[in-house]
Amino acid sequence: NQENSISFTVIRDPLARLISKYKMDLNLIKNNILRSFHTTNLGMKINDPVKNYIDNPELYFRNLLENETRDFYGILSTFSPTFNLTEAQENLSRIDYVFKQDNLNEMFKDFLMKEKVLIPFHSGFLSRAHNSNENKHKMPDIKANTLKWLREKLEPEYKLISKYI
Repeated sequence: NQENSISFTVIRDPLARLISKYKMDLNLIKNNILRSFHTTNLGMKINDPVKNYIDNPELYFRNLLENETRDFYGILSTFSPTFNLTEAQENLSRIDYVFKQDNLNEMFKDFLMKEKVLIPFHSGFLSRAHNSNENKHKMPDIKANTLKWLREKLEPEYKLISKYI
């Protein structure tokens, strides 16, 4: 709460975020890249169950919901460590700028102009990075009933960001 500070965050569609996480985890496991973040140890143990069903999106998402809830509800947990929707809404409402990932470049440029922020940049600043297709694995199809189930489970996140999307 500093007087001269500006806060911002970037949000995205909760289902798109979760599918993107699945793609990332799929490629990390398939490429034998072990990772350890503060909330998860995916692939860190030899007998990690995620390795056994990374090819099955339904089992992957169910495991994530049951065992890595913070990652499943990544948006909600960012604004409320206890997954409390009211607390999350209050915390999100205190943010000065909420950018949508789908429109991030334009929104960020508008922010820079409005706030008269001068930052040095180089050619290509704010251009979208292209992910390499090298070592990318084909993602298994996610069934329609799984997408429906995910959408229902992610309803608190959709409520949280509804006024921003």
